This record gives sequence, C-alpha cells and structure tokens, in this order.
Amino acid sequence: MASTIREIWARAGASSDGHSAGGHGGNSTGGSSNGQMTQEELRAFRHWMSLVNGEMAKWYGLSLGAIIFLFIFFHVARTFMHLQGRRGVMGRMAASPFRVFRKIALRKMPKFTSNGHFGLIAVYTGLNVFFAVYRMGWGGKYGTSFISKRCGWLSLVNLAMVFLLAMKNNPFTFITGYSHERLNVLHRWAGRFCWIQGSIHVTLYIYTWTKSGSFLTRLSQEDYAYRAGLIAWIFFTVLFLSSFAFIRRRAYEWFYIVHIICALGAVASLGFHEPKTYGPALYLASSMWIFDRLVRLFRGFHYSKGTKATIYPLPGDCVKVVLNKTATFQPASHGFINIPSIKLFQSHPFTISSADSLEFIIRAQRGFTRKLYDRAVLNPGESLGCYFDGPYGNIPDYRRMNRLILFAGGSGGSFSFAIATDIARNLNRCSVESIEFVWVIRERSHVKWFEKELEELQNCPIVNLRIFVTRQPSDLINTHPESPTNATAEDLQGSLPVQDSTDSGLTFDEKPGGPSHANSTDLLTIPEKALELVIDTKVRQVSRIGSDGSLRRDIFEYGRPEMDMIVQDAIRNATQNDLVAVGACGPTELMRCARNATASAITANGPSISLHCEQFGWG
Repeated sequence: MASTIREIWARAGASSDGHSAGGHGGNSTGGSSNGQMTQEELRAFRHWMSLVNGEMAKWYGLSLGAIIFLFIFFHVARTFMHLQGRRGVMGRMAASPFRVFRKIALRKMPKFTSNGHFGLIAVYTGLNVFFAVYRMGWGGKYGTSFISKRCGWLSLVNLAMVFLLAMKNNPFTFITGYSHERLNVLHRWAGRFCWIQGSIHVTLYIYTWTKSGSFLTRLSQEDYAYRAGLIAWIFFTVLFLSSFAFIRRRAYEWFYIVHIICALGAVASLGFHEPKTYGPALYLASSMWIFDRLVRLFRGFHYSKGTKATIYPLPGDCVKVVLNKTATFQPASHGFINIPSIKLFQSHPFTISSADSLEFIIRAQRGFTRKLYDRAVLNPGESLGCYFDGPYGNIPDYRRMNRLILFAGGSGGSFSFAIATDIARNLNRCSVESIEFVWVIRERSHVKWFEKELEELQNCPIVNLRIFVTRQPSDLINTHPESPTNATAEDLQGSLPVQDSTDSGLTFDEKPGGPSHANSTDLLTIPEKALELVIDTKVRQVSRIGSDGSLRRDIFEYGRPEMDMIVQDAIRNATQNDLVAVGACGPTELMRCARNATASAITANGPSISLHCEQFGWG
C-alpha cells in the first residue's frame, strides 16, 4: 500500500498545475494514461492522506499528554521530597537536579513570566510546528489540500485544549498543582495556535477555489459544510482580534461577552462543518465546559442564598467588601463576586483578604469596581445582595514550612495578610519558625486597608513586619484630596521601575483599564473637588488607625526594599533540611524582583526554597 501511495503521489506531483486542492470531497477526472490519478487512485490517496493527518493529530495530542504527565511527576516528586525531607546523601542527590532546573526556570524573562514559562511555550510551539510539517506532502497538485487538512486536524486538538483550560474547576489543577488562573497563559497560547492553523486551513481552500473559479459555486452548494466552516473561522477571528491584551485591560467586560458568544458560535458552526470528524472531540470538550459552568452555577447559588455584601470605603480609592456567609477555603484563595445592583451580569475575581472570613480589599479602577467604590463612599456600611462563586486557587500549605518570606505590593497585600494571619492564629499547629513580611505601599494612609491584621502581626513573636512607603515622609503627614490616589499597578513607581504598570499581579482588582496616571486635579471640576473632599472625610470616619496610630514606628521604612538581601538574611542560618517558602503578589516589577531573588538563593547544599507568585492571568 505504501509503495502504491508513493507512486500515486509521484504521479500527482508530476502533473502539478496548482489548480486543485482536492477539496473537502471535490471531484477529479482523468486516467493514469495522461499522468492523472484515476477516481479509484484519488479515493485511495485521500484515504491515506486522512489517515496520516489523523495520526499526526493523535500523536500531537499524546505529546501534550506527555507534557502534562511530566508536570504531574514533578509535582508529586517535589511534594514527596518536601514531606520526607532530604535526609542523607541520596536525598540530597535526588534534590540537586531539581534545584538546578528551578534556579534557571524561576528567573524573569522579558515578555514572559519566567524562563520556565518561556521554555514551556517554546516546547508547545515546537510541537505545533513539528506535527504541521512532519510527513507532509508539499509538492504536487494536492499539496495545498494536504497542508490545509493537516492544519485543520491540529486546530481541532488545540481547540479541545482551549476548552479544557478555560474551566475554573479544572482537572489539571488537581493533578498538576496549578490552578486555573496560572494555566490561563496556556489557554491563550492554545487559542492563538488554534486560530493560526484554522486560518491556514481556510485560506488555502479559498485560494485554491478562487484560482479554479469554483469559490462561489462551492459556497452555494446545498451542502452547508463549506459555509459553516467559513462562519466558524469568522467567529474565531473576531474572538482572536478581541483578545489582545490592551483590549482585555481597557474593556474587559466587552471582551468577556464577545469571548463567550464567539466561542459558542464557532463550536456550533464547526459541528455543522465536519460533524463526523470534529463531532466527538467537540462534544467532549464543550460538555466538560458546560459541566464546569453548571458546577459554578450550583455552587454559586448555594453560597449566595441570603448573601449580603457590606461595603466600606477606604483611603486610596479602595473599598472593603465583607460577605455575611462563611466558607471553607485556603488562605489567599480567590472568588468571583457579582453584585446585581452595581452591575447585573458581571462577575469579577478578587483575592480573599481574610484568613477565616469572606472579606475583600478591592482597588477602584473602571467599571464595576469604580461604581462599587462610589456606592461605598455615598453609603458606607450599606449591605447589598451578592452572588459569590468560589473559592478557587491552589495555594501551597505554608503551615508546614519552616521559614516564610512574603512580599506584597499595594492591594496585593490581600494575598500576604491572609497567609500570615492564618499562621499567627495557629502557631501551635504550624511548623513555621519565622515570617519575614514585606509590604510596599505608596502612601502611609494605606495601612488602613489592613489595620486589624497589622495590629495582630506586629504583636506576633515570629513575624518581622516591614512596611516600605515609596512616597516622601513630608507628603504623608496629611493626605490632601488633590493628591493622586490611583496606585494599583504603580504602587512601586518611583522606587521600582514598573515595566508594565497595568499588570498589577494577582491583586484580583478589576483588570480592564490600567490605573490612571493623571493627577486628580487635572480631571476633577470644582464641584467634583468638593465631592472628593466629602468622600475623603467619610473615609477618615471609617478607619481607626491613622498614620500616627497604634502601629510601631520602627516597622516603617521609606524607599525600595532590597529583596535579594531580605531573602539572603532570612535563610542565613537555615539548615539543609529546612523548608523555606517565598510568596509574592503585586506589580510586575515586584514579582520580577521576587523571582530573581529566590532564584539567586537556591543552592545545591542550601535549604529547600519554593516560590509562589500569585498573578492572575486575565492580562
């Protein structure tokens, strides 16, 4: 059979005129006497081409499965080594290769979260390219058909990955240790390759049909497969173009609606395009996504019966939201909040800032969070009906660590305070011997965001609390209503050179739109300034701790934290069997410094050091 196919392929190449791609079942006439394939040979060739392309798609899917298995292996192996410790020579020898890999992988790479993320994307790209060209028939009359069909098959596999990675209740979370927001980068890359391969698939067919003059004829056929395929590609194109980062950040609510509509429209169209070929994979992927949505709805309704959100304004354009329901969750988990009286059909993710109750510190930006803050200012202490979906996240078990180093920037403190207060309240059930707690804020008045937690931590014997204020002390004695307040991603600006000020890490503030860089005096009219003065007065009434409140003065420092030195000092006397964890949440530059500081501290003979950067993946 193979020799026969090679002969047929050679004959097809010898007769190449570039006027036909074989179609999705187009006809070809002519006998073998003039170099053309017979109908029987053409059917055999198409069957062989379908088998080869299907086989490549299968091996591509298996390759992705192998990568997932590696993540499972590393997750299990690292967990086992943490639990067992590195006792003896064999334990240290087993840990050394992991140390070398992590020392390289943790470092920040430009345009990527880390070297490890870059390596994963490079492997993913390489697999897509390899299986797109391997065993490919490039030349001949039917070469374009071969290429087009191959890309269609690979696009289908990537589409299945897109749906699996879009799930909040993700099976990968349980087996790899990575929660849905950390897998979001793969969701985006799978979507990009899905669109690229789908575009090649469509473009080659349109080119061939246009060249042969049969484009309109094929679209007007009673068989709607071609029209459905073209409609699916249009849906994918709109989805792809609306997914650029600057659109997500500035108009996330619009992006989300378009995202859902186009995804559903594309899948439905593909079902009509190739029901026999694409049907099983589409049904499986879409059914898992629908199951995820149903689980979220059921859990959300369960938590939301009688749920009220009480809102309080805070300095620096922040609002504190307290839900009257309890839930079981890991400290620093996150959940989705919908308050219909603010925005009816919008649900946004935020970090749970408390260790034992559903409380949130939310930075006001645009849209939902801005309206929520304005409502809190006008009606502090008001209770609103709320829908809560969560909790989500796969946070490390910091209680079993020996030493803990926490870095937070601005409202990213929600992550660090939840973890630190949980440990401080459960010292007799923890292995933690010391906590190095570093919080970077722009203004000293921002301590009001976590006033209770700060009082608790400064009195905890194992916590070394350090608050770095990035503005000059003379500017912090009295907060003037005309001073700039938006500091979500620019909390470190002036002290840490923020590369991308719109990426505030996993503070779970609303992602659309970066923080305003303009001074409020440039934006407010005179009546609005008067309202701002009233707002500031109301905010002062809500808080108990001022810049000269009950916090010790020695915990405040001005300028930027030297993260390398902080990490090195924290592990200076650690033994080889100690477990050290570094956690970070905040602006991009803070995350970069935390990654590099941790990577520099990892050595073959030093303590076991792990890093968890809590960075939400919408942006």
